[in-house]
Amino acid sequence: MREKSLMARALAERIVCFGTSGDGKFEAELRFDPEFPGFAGHFEGNPLVPGVCLIQAAELLAERALQRPVAIRSIGQVKFFRPLLPEEHGVFTFTTGEGRLTGTVATGQGERVC
Repeated sequence: MREKSLMARALAERIVCFGTSGDGKFEAELRFDPEFPGFAGHFEGNPLVPGVCLIQAAELLAERALQRPVAIRSIGQVKFFRPLLPEEHGVFTFTTGEGRLTGTVATGQGERVC
């Protein structure tokens, strides 16, 4: 539980904007600056946001949107199209419903990440 709260604090400091539409849809934009701890080891000289950090960010953003604890039980499918790099903003767009969370992550310029 401590790991999750550390990640939640790190993400809270990086949220550029956050919004919900009230119908189970929400969007958030995060800024992953070069000091983001997830870059350590991914990869020296060519950093990128690890996929696990994107997934955990989605979980934490869902908790914020739904205002209740969320736990990922399974991941049906994830396809990565390009890495998210330092200084890039990640735009998370999600829909919740029927006990599921589905969505996309893109760069601030609209390029699909996953």
